[in-house]
Amino acid sequence: MKKRKSCQVGHRKCWSISQWVSIVLLLSTSCNGRTSRTISCGLHNKQRTWNRRCSSFVPCDKIQSKRKRAKPSLVGQYLFFRKAEKPVLRRRTWNVPEFAVDELSKGEAEFPYRIELEYDEDATISSKSTKEMGRTLTLRYLEVEDLPSVMPMCIREFANGETAGIMDFPLDDLKFSSISDWVDKLMFEPVVGLAMWLKIQRRKLGEDPDDSAIPDDSILCLLQDDQIVGIIELSRQPLDAERNPPPYPIPMFLKELMCESKDVPMPVAWVTNLLIDDNYRGLGYGKLLMIAIEGLARSWGLESVYLHTQADSVSGVVPQSLYFGMGYKPVESSKSLEKYSWMGPEHMSINGLCIVEGVPLLFLRKDLRSD
Repeated sequence: MKKRKSCQVGHRKCWSISQWVSIVLLLSTSCNGRTSRTISCGLHNKQRTWNRRCSSFVPCDKIQSKRKRAKPSLVGQYLFFRKAEKPVLRRRTWNVPEFAVDELSKGEAEFPYRIELEYDEDATISSKSTKEMGRTLTLRYLEVEDLPSVMPMCIREFANGETAGIMDFPLDDLKFSSISDWVDKLMFEPVVGLAMWLKIQRRKLGEDPDDSAIPDDSILCLLQDDQIVGIIELSRQPLDAERNPPPYPIPMFLKELMCESKDVPMPVAWVTNLLIDDNYRGLGYGKLLMIAIEGLARSWGLESVYLHTQADSVSGVVPQSLYFGMGYKPVESSKSLEKYSWMGPEHMSINGLCIVEGVPLLFLRKDLRSD
């Protein structure tokens, strides 16, 4: 196999049409910021309302006592002061073999990776869940021909199942907000589709042994009996807790320039867009995708992975349970503690808290060397 050149040379060589398109779209097309924000956040980071003008948090007991006198603030409604509900989990009659988990987690698996599930005789489960859990799973890279089947799942999750066409223009309501919402719905599907197409092309550049480009963006998909039931993305991004990874792939040398300008470490492994089809949740597929993506990061030679997840103790209880159970820990920052000191000392005990584009998130990290 031809020996790869240094990454520095590869940065100059790997310019392509898809990367020029990425930069142009990143600079010119924002769709009011909402579409680009949504597709970079993933399952664990749905859009939520945030009231920046609140000078302090309102504890739950005070909201309860003042309910008759005043309407609860958005902070009290949507943040992390509500009692967490336990996630609904279903026992499975078919389990992933231990050797498959070991190969995936160590980065030794080659994609596509086929998994023959083992039958668990001790499990008790309803016939419905038995039907939903297939006997054969396949992990592989997302390809261009998969986009038509993945797009409906993205629309249901990120756009609340709503899209729009040219004929849906709000002629009866020409307010700016109405037109803006129509543009968002109109552009969502082509923008997300183009972003995924560009990432697929960027991944293929990193796989080419005759190209000096290093792998820095890949989307894995999980198939049950040849049907895509989940996706997850891994990319190299500058270590900045207060920004989401851009929706379009950016050449590595630009990422390194961003790191140098902000005086932050070189691009690190960043997990985004963990998405499981509604009909297949609660079967452990999210954890399987996380194990596979951590193994992919190890195969890239990376020592840790980072991600954002919802800070809300209700809507975020399932992803938080998944990540904390897999060994992810909050990333504490003295800068964040100083920036969000207006929240009050009683709420600053929430480690890893950050506000990204008006959304309260937890910034988590896992050290891959400790596993």
